Amino acid sequence: MTKLETFRWRMWHVYLLIFITILLTGTFVRYGYRLQAAYSLDDRLYDYTNKKVTVTSFQNVKIGNFNVLGVKFGNEKALERSQLVVGRTYLAFKESRYKASKHKKDPKNYDIIHFYQLGKDTGKGYTINVLDLAKKLGYDDPGSMDNTMFSDGRNEFVKFSSYDNEKEFYVNLRTHKATKPNQQKSVNTTNLLNLTAISFQRIIFL
Repeated sequence: MTKLETFRWRMWHVYLLIFITILLTGTFVRYGYRLQAAYSLDDRLYDYTNKKVTVTSFQNVKIGNFNVLGVKFGNEKALERSQLVVGRTYLAFKESRYKASKHKKDPKNYDIIHFYQLGKDTGKGYTINVLDLAKKLGYDDPGSMDNTMFSDGRNEFVKFSSYDNEKEFYVNLRTHKATKPNQQKSVNTTNLLNLTAISFQRIIFL
């Protein structure tokens, strides 16, 4: 106790603390830089669709005698409108990440749908893991998302298909289930209602 009570700070103590602080700071900075460099390198190995895109707000807009719904996106520069679809109830877009080498499987690959109730939901919205749904149907990946919303009169569906149309299925945004065209009569392209023309008449991008 006597030693602690009589302890006095000396200049070399201060210098030692400064040196330790600088050393620890440098170590953390180097570690953070290495992590960031590794992440950036890893990031370049993948192809992304709609990376970090979100819906930030909806706004009612009057154009002439017409009322339309405006939508504003976060990270809009990354938005690929070919992978965006609007229906009567929902807006949906696909977000994906795949290894840059074609057809190369990777545990970090993902393919999801973000969907929003028009005029209500914002942020990341609701999500559906469409890659998992595709695998359950026997496909390695879901393919491309069609930019037309389909409906059976009650539900709205997003269509996925390959470029050669060898694979094709629909995702029900209400039930989160995937169905092939020949599995359910209500999901038949001859009976589905194309809502694109109706929807885009009342949707604008802010």
